[in-house]
Amino acid sequence: MEFQPLSAPGLVLNQWRAEDVEDVTAACQDPEIGRWTRVPWPYTREHAVAFLEIVGPHWAEDSAYNWAIRRTPAGPPIGSIGLKDVNLEEGTAEVGYWIAAAARGQGVATAATIAVVNWALDPAGLGLRRVDWCAAVGNDASRVIAEKAGIKVLGTKPIDPAAPCGQCNTEMWYGSATASAAPTA
Repeated sequence: MEFQPLSAPGLVLNQWRAEDVEDVTAACQDPEIGRWTRVPWPYTREHAVAFLEIVGPHWAEDSAYNWAIRRTPAGPPIGSIGLKDVNLEEGTAEVGYWIAAAARGQGVATAATIAVVNWALDPAGLGLRRVDWCAAVGNDASRVIAEKAGIKVLGTKPIDPAAPCGQCNTEMWYGSATASAAPTA
């Protein structure tokens, strides 16, 4: 699939660019990103370079879709959001996101997540039947964002040791959204 830019109130979700490497590196120095996500910790510039090199091909392979979250089309990234584990045959994917510390508490993650979940479930968008989500138990902010995006939290499950989550505990909340439950922006 070709890249699909999206928008949300006050935000642009567009392609990652090679020149974003320093902004990504700086944002991912935040211990909260390392604590709650699967982003490598400690995070290096080499991690950012590798991330930026793979996000484009993922679109062409239909294996994952990633967006830079920006306030303006040419502005610096203030976060990342994406769909991973995309299975077009089964109609499923998992949404994940991180927001730079300076942009937290401003509705950025909520607006971006609503936009991505709605696009993913819309037959005119990706047309999935379900978007999954998970977060470490205790990551209350992520849970609130997910619920505002129409994701119903279904319970807890053990963290997969093959896919560690930063400094997370041993359990994850998990949930999903379906087309009938997705909110509008």
